[in-house]
Amino acid sequence: MNLIHFKKKDIYSALFCLLVFTITASLIWLQNKTILTIDSFLTHQIQQIFGHPQMTYHGNFFNDLMTFFATYGDATPLVLLSFILSIPLFISGYRFLVIWFLGVVATGGIVGVIMKLFFQRERPLGHLLEDDGGSFPSGHAVGSTLVCLALLVVIIPLLKQPALNFIVKSLVWVSWISILVSRLYFSAHHFSDLIGGVSLAAFWFFRQ
Repeated sequence: MNLIHFKKKDIYSALFCLLVFTITASLIWLQNKTILTIDSFLTHQIQQIFGHPQMTYHGNFFNDLMTFFATYGDATPLVLLSFILSIPLFISGYRFLVIWFLGVVATGGIVGVIMKLFFQRERPLGHLLEDDGGSFPSGHAVGSTLVCLALLVVIIPLLKQPALNFIVKSLVWVSWISILVSRLYFSAHHFSDLIGGVSLAAFWFFRQ
């Protein structure tokens, strides 16, 4: 398999994701009261439950788990992971796949950064000091969605053993969701930032 074969339905998926991103981005740009109220309410509820946790490993299993996924779901670790995953693919002869994989992750990440600079949205009150830069769209959401979709849709299906395929796919799903949840847990992003990041990345992936 040296070519990426997308199905016709993936075009509709790309258009749907673009629509979701466009609507979300437009509401944020226009400072729509409804979406701002929902974001504030959800952030407040999460802070009421968890307080203002710090990204440290101090024996609290859930906090440790969130710290792990927030740390390794960032741009630099994801880029490094992409290169590591590309090595066995390249050795196995999937050179076009490697170029495509690295290309979609790199260009999608750049688009996400450009959007952050354009919107310059402030992060939620109570976010960690290490979380700087714009809030919309979430960089963690963009990067993790690009990598996880590539794994789930294109790379993992290359695994011939059904049991291994299932295990790896489950781990990817759990990791992806955990990365997104960690951004809300640490008040790093509004909920709509995650919607924007996932929809933007999914559009960029399925448009290929």
